[in-house]
Amino acid sequence: MSLFLLLLLLLPFITLSSQSSIRNLLEARGLPGGLFPDNVESYSLDVKTGELEVQLQNPCFARFENRVYFDSVVKANLSYGGLVGLQGLTQEELFLWLPVKGIAVNDSTSGLVLFDIGVAHKQISRSLFEDPPVCYPPGKSCVFTYDAVGSYEKLKSPRPLLLPAQDTITPFSEPEAVDLVNTVFASATERDIYIGDKLEIMIFKADDIRTEVMELRKD
Repeated sequence: MSLFLLLLLLLPFITLSSQSSIRNLLEARGLPGGLFPDNVESYSLDVKTGELEVQLQNPCFARFENRVYFDSVVKANLSYGGLVGLQGLTQEELFLWLPVKGIAVNDSTSGLVLFDIGVAHKQISRSLFEDPPVCYPPGKSCVFTYDAVGSYEKLKSPRPLLLPAQDTITPFSEPEAVDLVNTVFASATERDIYIGDKLEIMIFKADDIRTEVMELRKD
């Protein structure tokens, strides 16, 4: 078999490893480089059909505009400006987890990325996808710190101050996360900062939502 023929046989299927490789591939196809999380182990691409398979170190939760969940294997058909037929990615919408069926950049100048979640096409700022998000495996908790009271008074929403705090997310076990939140609010009441009579903590898991209520000082 000639070397030329051997190269032709090997070329249609490419397997590469490392986060930088998948990032470079996405950017070369007109997509932002941070669509996949920071724990990509390897990927394979059939250059003839566009079939892309991305292997992660483990399934995990991340956040773009909303929370998303990546399976350990994510598959899609890659074309210029789009991932279609996605499998292995879901996004949280109003406490429901909906499969993401496709991701597209229809206009590179718009600054928007379109998520096809079946019932709608969500427009999300491209800036949220420039860098691979930190991805936490199931069973880990994250505490986002922000000035909830001050943010709400100024902006009527905590979201603008919540999102920048993602760069400093620290993984905790569930008991550690709940205990930390309790301690922060208890400390506020001890310093005569009125934050209400009760603290309600909602704990979200992939298969469960639980609420804990803590009484605060009322004087």
